[in-house]
Amino acid sequence: MLAQDVGVPQGDPLSPLLFILYVSDLQLSTAADPLLHGNPVPFLALADDFTLLSTRPDHLQLKLHQLATQCRHLNLTVNPHKCSLFTMGTWTLIPFLRPITIDGIPLPRRTSIVINGYTLTAKRLARGWDSDSQAELQNRRASYTYRTLYHSRNDTGLNTPAKLRTLYRSLVESQYSYALETRFDTSSLVSYRLDLTQRYHLRSMAGLHSRAITNILFWDFDLLPLSLRSLVLTVKFFQYLLAAPPDRPIAWALQTQLTLPNGWFSRLCKQLLPLNIDIRHLIWQDDPTLATTVESLLWRLEHTKLLHALTTWPRLMVWLNATGPYLAIRRPTGLASYLTLPYYLARACSRLRTSSHNMAIQRFRMNTRRRPRHRRLCPTCNTLEDETHVIIHCPTFAPYRGPLHLLPNPLYTLLHHITPTLAEFLYTTLRIIDHRYIT
Repeated sequence: MLAQDVGVPQGDPLSPLLFILYVSDLQLSTAADPLLHGNPVPFLALADDFTLLSTRPDHLQLKLHQLATQCRHLNLTVNPHKCSLFTMGTWTLIPFLRPITIDGIPLPRRTSIVINGYTLTAKRLARGWDSDSQAELQNRRASYTYRTLYHSRNDTGLNTPAKLRTLYRSLVESQYSYALETRFDTSSLVSYRLDLTQRYHLRSMAGLHSRAITNILFWDFDLLPLSLRSLVLTVKFFQYLLAAPPDRPIAWALQTQLTLPNGWFSRLCKQLLPLNIDIRHLIWQDDPTLATTVESLLWRLEHTKLLHALTTWPRLMVWLNATGPYLAIRRPTGLASYLTLPYYLARACSRLRTSSHNMAIQRFRMNTRRRPRHRRLCPTCNTLEDETHVIIHCPTFAPYRGPLHLLPNPLYTLLHHITPTLAEFLYTTLRIIDHRYIT
C-alpha cells in the first residue's frame, strides 16, 4: 500500500511497513484496534500488505485520511494506484455509492480478495469461512506443483530422488501448510484426500506403483504423515497462544477455547492422550520444548507401527529374512542413502524395501494372478522364486552378483548399506524377473 524504493520479500515478518508501525509505538486499545500516534486504526498486516477494516464508508474514509496524514509525518508516500476497495453486503453494490479516495484519487472497487491463496467474495464471507474448500484448493495446488516438478526433473537437474525431495519440501509442502491451518475444522473426507495425495507423491518420487506400501517410504524420506504434522502444528500454535500477552485478543481467544466442549483445544487434548500428555496441566506453564517432545513421541509411535508392519505383514518377509526378529530400524537422521542414487537404481532399491516386485505381488495376490503357481518356479532350480532365493542362492544371477555372496547377510546389506554396485545388481535382477512375468 505504501510506495517503497525496494521490494519486500513475501512472508517477511519484519517488512519495512511493519517495522515502521512497530517503531511508531503501535499499541492495542480497549476496542482491540491498534493505535498509530494515538489514533485507533483497525488493520490486518501481512508481509508488505496492509488492510484497513471498517463497517461504514465514512469511517473508512476517515481512517484512510488519518493514515495518509501520519505517513506524511514519517516522510512516506501513499500510492493510491496500488490500493483497492473490497466491499461486502448488498448495499455496497449500489452504483451511486460515494467513492473512497486517498489524497483525492478514488480507489477501484473489487469483487473478490485473495488471502493465503483462497479467493474470498461477498457471498463466501456471508456464509463464513469454508475450511473444506480451502483445504481442497491447497491440495490441488500442491498436486499441480508436484506434477510440474516431476515432469521437468530432467531439465532442471533433479537426477536423484533426494534432490526432488528437497524441492518438494520447499515448494509442495508449503501448500500443505496452508491446508493444515484449517485441518482441525475440515471434514474427515478432506483430511483423507490430503493423506492420499501425500502418499501418492511419495510413491511417485520412489518410482513405485499406486498401491505400494508407504510406511517405509515415510521413514526413508524423513517425512511425517500429514495427520501427524497437523498435530505438531497445532501444538506450536498452542505454544504461541500461551506466550501471547494477556491483553492481546488472541489470548482472549484461548480462554474462550478452554470452555468449548468441541473446539480445537478439546480435540487437541484427545489426540495427545495416546502420547501420555495432558495438555490441560500445561496451560499455566511455559514449556518451550513441548512441540519438540510431541514430535519425538510421534516418531517413536511411527517406529512402533513400522516394526509391527515389518514383523506381521507376510508380503514384507524379506525384512525378517534379512535381520531376524530384531529389526535395525531407527529414527532417520536424514534421507536414506539409496535416494542419492539415480532414479533407476533408487527405484530398484525401493521396490525391494517395499516388496513392490512381481515375485511378491503374484505370490500374495488372492485373485487374478497373472501366472499360476507352477509357472512361478525358478526355471533353473525348480523352486518358488522369492527374494532370498534370487539374490543369494540362484546360480542364474551369479554373474551379476559379484562379491555379494561373500557378505555374511546379503539381504541386510541391500536393505541398510546399499552401494551403487549393489544397486546395479539389484536393478539387473529385478529387470530379468520382470521380463519373465511379461513373457
